[in-house]
Amino acid sequence: MILADPKSREEWLKARHFGIGGSDAACIVGANKYKTNVQLWEEKTGLTVPEDISDKPAVLYGKNAEEHLRALFMLDFPEYAVSYNEFLMYANDEYQFIFATLDGLSVAECGIDNAVSVPNDATVFTWIDNCYEWMDKFGEFVIFGDYEKKKITLMDGISARFPMKKIRVVRVVDYLGEKDANDILRKYGRDAVRQCVSNAEIKPVEAAKSLADVKKADLSKMEHIKTGIYDIDKTIGGMYLGQVILITGKRGEGKSTLASQIFANALEQNYSVFAYSDELPDYHFKNWIDLQIAGSQNIQTSRNEYGENDYWLKDKTVER
Repeated sequence: MILADPKSREEWLKARHFGIGGSDAACIVGANKYKTNVQLWEEKTGLTVPEDISDKPAVLYGKNAEEHLRALFMLDFPEYAVSYNEFLMYANDEYQFIFATLDGLSVAECGIDNAVSVPNDATVFTWIDNCYEWMDKFGEFVIFGDYEKKKITLMDGISARFPMKKIRVVRVVDYLGEKDANDILRKYGRDAVRQCVSNAEIKPVEAAKSLADVKKADLSKMEHIKTGIYDIDKTIGGMYLGQVILITGKRGEGKSTLASQIFANALEQNYSVFAYSDELPDYHFKNWIDLQIAGSQNIQTSRNEYGENDYWLKDKTVER
């Protein structure tokens, strides 16, 4: 809907004071490095007077570029009708405090509903907080990010924030060698953009495979390490290279002792072993595994001050 049709810049600036425009959006989500959302609130409530930035170089550049950008758009898309009114303000039908003064209004569209143009760069997702409830109404999203460095932007960030949603992603082949939807529209037209959305595929799960793609393997011929514990080796065949083995149990039930024993048997089979502990200091761990490797025939015992046995190895045994 048309909210207002000011006849001068002064009237336009006054009308902007009573709502949220496109230039205000970045402040609200905390993405404007020149103005905070608190400063914006103070301006909108009349506590402070907005700074006049009309003579700023960046503002002048953007203002002067608008006419040329509209002309270039019309050259690239002669089938589109482009109209322009310097001060005409459009508002959201439901939330009339949200408005915009358009740099150029394209009458023809690609016919894709509920499209969200992401503000800022593709690594900033603060905007989601402000439209999460609206986005959450949809069961499926189509990600149409920029295709840069052989990767589509936005995909990981949006997937992480909506883990239960069905996420489809525009296929790389449908980008037709272009960077984004704007480039595709400019070079190939509306049908190409609609084709991108229509052909979008379910976001692939990284590091996951279809069983149909898994090659058959003969476990008996695959390289593996014997644990040295008969019942375990008989049941699982040992530990195959590339596997992750998780040993669980209650405190004091021998998890570390079992792991050290497996280390010792791997060493005996001429495999190198790397051990990490965030509990035991290096000398404690070394003493522990040395005792296991040495065998009972090489372990010395003595009584400590509490009347309990201490177990230790002679220096010659450790060196050997």
